[in-house]
Amino acid sequence: MASLSGVAVDLGGTKLAAARFINDTLVERLQVPTPRDGGLEAKLECLTELVTALKLTAVDAFGVAVAGRVDGQGNWHSVNHKTLTGVTSVPLKDMLLDRVGCPAVIMNDAQAAALGEARFGAGKGADPCGFITVSTGVGGGFVFGGNMLEAPSGLPGHIGFTRNSYASRFCGSGRFGTLESVASGTAIARIAKDLGRDIDSAVDVFRAWNAGEGWAKTIVETSACAVAEACCDLRALLGLERIVIGGSVGLASGYLDQVATAIAGEPELFQVEVSHAILGHDAGLYGALSHAKRES
Repeated sequence: MASLSGVAVDLGGTKLAAARFINDTLVERLQVPTPRDGGLEAKLECLTELVTALKLTAVDAFGVAVAGRVDGQGNWHSVNHKTLTGVTSVPLKDMLLDRVGCPAVIMNDAQAAALGEARFGAGKGADPCGFITVSTGVGGGFVFGGNMLEAPSGLPGHIGFTRNSYASRFCGSGRFGTLESVASGTAIARIAKDLGRDIDSAVDVFRAWNAGEGWAKTIVETSACAVAEACCDLRALLGLERIVIGGSVGLASGYLDQVATAIAGEPELFQVEVSHAILGHDAGLYGALSHAKRES
């Protein structure tokens, strides 16, 4: 595989990060809060400023990771319209080319993180390898023989919108009883509030869980069991050898242990190794640029 050189961007709901790589080494990284006002135009303007600061040129490999679905034509779509608003068939690939003068390879952020971890992080040596991020939402990606599982729809990896026996609510995708509706940080906070708990976010629920409060224990462990069920389903469906777990919820202290314990209760054939993501917030940058290099 060619060495990793070029520029990558990870456009998330709370942060916008960009980095330049030279010969597999991240040499410069910039990050700013994702603009909350001004809609898509403000986000693109901010992205343009970051890649300009990194001296992006027309001959650079340029990979961009975004939350949501990216189809085969480089159009950007929201799937959960409650967590990603104002994104409906946005021709992001063409818009970025017009702005920065460099063709971008665009992909879903969880798929980018999956590729980054598989090639450079906790997934190395496991084939096929999966990745699940449990954060504001739940997403993922699957890597076979070093290549992403892809489709023109951009749907592969959207595991948060699959059915789960622990779920009993609708999610923003319009589907009922999804993994995201019970396991995500958004779901954890909502369930706690529905119980009358005075909390601001999933962070408060985890704080209560670590303090041994029973109501929080039920919520967090249900989330972990739901993720474990999904892991075993993926083992049955795709034969994954390892699943890397990331995201703010997935990397919370003690959470992976709960997932692993639940997996151990399944029949041995369907048990799958799980491990923490090790590239942290940079996984999507590594994956996006790696994908761009291969596509260029």
